[in-house]
Order: sequence, then structure tokens, then C-alpha cells
Amino acid sequence: MGKWAMEDVADFVIVGSGAGGATAAYVLSAAGFSVLILEEGAYLQSKARPKEALKAMSQSMRGFGAQTTDSAVPIPLLQGVCVGGSTAINSGIIWRMPQDVRKLWKDQHGLDELVNENALHRIYERIEKLLGVQSTDSSLWGGNGHKLADAASAMHLKGKAMERNAAQCKGSGRCVQGCPNGARQSMDVSLIPLSIDQGARLFTGARALQVVIKQGRATGVTGKISGAWSAYW
Repeated sequence: MGKWAMEDVADFVIVGSGAGGATAAYVLSAAGFSVLILEEGAYLQSKARPKEALKAMSQSMRGFGAQTTDSAVPIPLLQGVCVGGSTAINSGIIWRMPQDVRKLWKDQHGLDELVNENALHRIYERIEKLLGVQSTDSSLWGGNGHKLADAASAMHLKGKAMERNAAQCKGSGRCVQGCPNGARQSMDVSLIPLSIDQGARLFTGARALQVVIKQGRATGVTGKISGAWSAYW
């Protein structure tokens, strides 16, 4: 199919609909700004995604999940290419920024204002409540999880269940393919729909290629839209 040409204008253009892009879209649209979200991949319905791993990965991951880092010791790098980005292909494990990382950013990179501990705590609490983040119930741990908990207790080590954005998890084990129960609150089932409800516009099949810079500031993006693009607003 051929390429389509289009132009659009908004207060903010967000490239990508993963964790960062979806959160920015949610906050900005809630504040009353016009927001345009560009997503290279498709809007996959979580419950309808195929159970077979290869089919699921071909739909939602860059390079069928075979992408690696470019280094002497390549590390597999799963990258989501669909609405929700990599939040749509992971197990929903949620970590707050470790204190040693926050201290490094503060002391060595001068980012204290951006990683202020009190501000971060307030933001974390809001996001965790919004996404239903909570400790994984022991009924979902499986044999390995219970053995790890027993080992931590026996060795007097600090151990706790993973915190995940899947309060209604039923243990289907299909996080990577797409939760068939819609339990995991990845961006495609949480902040993106909420942003659209607040007026944000989402274009799928839209790949941004270049940021337009005028007088030292970003004023737009250019890219290409596949013949299968869709818009949501």
C-alpha cells in the first residue's frame, strides 16, 4: 500500500505511546492542552492477541523480539512496537527509582530538582494508585516463587513479592503475548484510553523520523504514515 500524507497541529506532539509518552499525554491532556500521540505500531486489543508466542511477537515487537544491544556482549532487547510500547509486552513489574540511582543523578548530574525525593514519592503514589500497583498475591507465585521466599526467610534476607500493575491478575502466564483478562494495566489499556477520553488524539502506523527545530526549540516532527494508519480521538 502507498504512503499517506497528512498535517496536523497540536500544543504537544508525543512520539511513542509507551510508559513515558502515555504518562505525558495523560498529564498534558488533563491540563487542557491539545495533544497528538504518534505510534509506529498498531493498536492491539489485549484480549484478542494470539496466544502463540511467535505470532504475538511478530505483531508487537521490533524485529520479532530478536533485537540485541550493539556491544561486545550482546544483550537481548525486547522493544514493543504497538500502542503501549514495551509496557504491552512485559510482566508488569513496577520498581521505584533506587535510592543509590537517585543520589547519583542528584550528586553527579545536578538533577536534584527533577528527582526530589518528596516530589517523586508523591508522583509514585499517584501513579501506583492509578495503575493498581500492588504486591503479587502468594497464590500467583508458583513453585519457584515459594522456594525463593522460603530461602530468603531461612537465610534472614530481605525478600518480598514483586509489585505489579496487575491487581486483578489470574495467573494466565501470557503477559508477553497480551493479558487475555485485561488485568495488567499497560498503557494501551490504562493511560492511553484515559488520555483519549480527555481529548488527546492517537495516530497509529505513524513513524516519526525527524524533529523540526526552529530558533533552538522543537516545533514539530516529520515522518511517515503507513497505508494501515488509524486515528483515535
